[in-house]
Formats: sequence, C-alpha cells, structure tokens
Amino acid sequence: MSSVLKYMRSFQPQSASSSLHWGRAAVDGAPFRGVPSLMRDEEFEARTIRVSDAKVQMFDLSKPEHLATYQTILDRAANGWYRIIHVDRTWAPEKTHMMVYVEWAEQYIEDVRGPGGMEAVR
Repeated sequence: MSSVLKYMRSFQPQSASSSLHWGRAAVDGAPFRGVPSLMRDEEFEARTIRVSDAKVQMFDLSKPEHLATYQTILDRAANGWYRIIHVDRTWAPEKTHMMVYVEWAEQYIEDVRGPGGMEAVR
C-alpha cells in the first residue's frame, strides 16, 4: 500500500502560513495546506475541501534537473498524492533522448474559511 506519508519528513515548513501539515494525510490522502487550527473531526470534515493545483510541463529527459522533477511527479503520483492527467512521450531522434509532456494535479486539503478559501469569496 502506498502512502503520501512517505514525503512527511522531506517537507520542512518555510513559514507558519505556507507550510504543509501531515497530521491527517494518511486519512485524507493529501497534506493540509494553510494555517492549521485545532478542530474536532466533525468540524474538520465540514470546514475542509480537497483542492487540486493543475500543472503542465514539457520535460527534456536528457537534462538532469528535468529528469529529477519528472521522477518526483511520477513518484508522488504512484503514492497517491499527485494525479497524472495526461502524458505524451516522444522520442527525439535528432537529439537521441526522450521528450515528455505531462499534465498533473497536485492535491491538497484546505480550510474553506482560510485566506482565499470559499468563505472569502462570498
């Protein structure tokens, strides 16, 4: 069984307001993004939503930094955190390497009452 908890140690909070929180990641399948607050389970269920950040990128797998990012995306998808939407692999014979176009969604749990949440839009 794969789990997003694999990444818990590798994410160091950059600031209290922008860090990822992993306390319920095994339950929710994604880390909590935003400013955490103490909530009972019922309140958490009522106040949070799963959001996805859609991403696209063309990778030139002959470049080490592209290969590393591509492998990170595949690894996180294999463990249930990211979701691959589309992949197009093209062999570039003139360059003798693989080009890969990827569309993916990064999944997070957010408080709808937090900054920029649905409550702020109303």
